[in-house]
Amino acid sequence: MYCVVRDAQEIIETGRTEFFKVNSVLKALIQEGSDLIAIIDAEANYSYVSPTSTAVLGMAPEAFIGRNAFEFIHPDDVELTLASLKNVLHENRVAIPPFRFQNQNKEWRWIETVLTNMFR
Repeated sequence: MYCVVRDAQEIIETGRTEFFKVNSVLKALIQEGSDLIAIIDAEANYSYVSPTSTAVLGMAPEAFIGRNAFEFIHPDDVELTLASLKNVLHENRVAIPPFRFQNQNKEWRWIETVLTNMFR
């Protein structure tokens, strides 16, 4: 029987350092970027909205949590947006044509959205 034992502390620390670097970059992109990032379920209910929602729409992330995305979409744009949302069930990435979305002041803003199915 032959056994080799080495101290792996340096390897573990290097991996941990790299993880924290990558994690910090991703966190900065999500929280400080210019795009609003959100997670919605199959029924379009928000479970996460990035802090950038305040800069983009003037609404705190908490204003979205537990609410349905279609509450904020202009009635004339719901059908097209819903059809695009259904496409994400069969495609990994779907670009929704621009549609009107209500901001904190109840004003309509044209927005572009890209959906990514992370469960497919």
